[in-house]
Amino acid sequence: MVLSFVDYLESPPVFESVVVGNTACDLDSVVCSLARAYHLTCQGIPSTAILPIKSADLPLRTEVIYMLQLLKISPSKLHFTDSVLQFPDNVTLHLVDHNIYAPGTIPILTSYTVDSVVDHHVDEGGPANTKTIKMVGSCATLVTEIMTSDASFTIPLDLKTALAGTILLDTINLDLQQGRTTRLDFDMFQKVRTPRENLFKDLIAAKTDISSLNVFDLLRRDFKMFTSREGSVVCIASITGANWEQYSSLPELQSLTDKFLTEFGVSVLVVMLAYHETNGVFSRYLVLGKGSSVIDVEELRDELDLKLIRTPDSDVRVFSQRNLKASRKVVMPLIKAQLT
Repeated sequence: MVLSFVDYLESPPVFESVVVGNTACDLDSVVCSLARAYHLTCQGIPSTAILPIKSADLPLRTEVIYMLQLLKISPSKLHFTDSVLQFPDNVTLHLVDHNIYAPGTIPILTSYTVDSVVDHHVDEGGPANTKTIKMVGSCATLVTEIMTSDASFTIPLDLKTALAGTILLDTINLDLQQGRTTRLDFDMFQKVRTPRENLFKDLIAAKTDISSLNVFDLLRRDFKMFTSREGSVVCIASITGANWEQYSSLPELQSLTDKFLTEFGVSVLVVMLAYHETNGVFSRYLVLGKGSSVIDVEELRDELDLKLIRTPDSDVRVFSQRNLKASRKVVMPLIKAQLT
């Protein structure tokens, strides 16, 4: 089936086959969901990407909004958990940027089979007919590899731009010093690179522009949760664009944090801060918040190279994380191994 990416987005959705990214719904998940659904459709498997957030929450993903504007894609062409009113009896799921589907991610979806997984996180052992899991810098790298391996398929220029930008953002401009970039990331970027200048610079500026967001927005913009063996809901939120001093000075920090904890039923809160200083230096902070006394810091200290810098109150410990290569993709499995 020959169908342009724009024509695909304009087509009526088909919900027998659905592609879903992870609940953080960052640029990697959004682009991979759309690209994977488009490729499956072109292969003769009509598919629709559903973003696992409410439509009102999309503006929180500032880098996603930037990319949609760059490609002249209206958010009205996308599908969200609150815009799909009904599913067929049994849905075939294709997961990208995560490898185990959490029931309730799409609230009204109750009957499904996971057919395929394309992911760059540690395999959690979820069922699927086929899995492509490699520890690369970006899931977009793996989606690109699948598409470029299909001799009958040509990636459209607009989709190339989206994939290239995503790979650059996830690997911090293919910087080997950050520890995220692999040979496959380099190779796949070369296959989708476009002459567009300053793509990484513009994307990182969009992602780190948090001036319009309050603490509640920042926490719910990019978080992942799991349930501990005691039944507590553990949340690890990732915030790019603020160091500890800036974050701790935000208005209504405590009340808006409490609002987040209550609204999402969180018992244990961990916040990861990432910040590019004006001199270009990159820094990370690990904030162990409410309920985090159950986390054994000593088991994390060496791996993450932690240095305690603040104890604002009895519930909060703030660490400088000097292992700059350890993103949530590294930190979450360490904490999860302790608590599950």
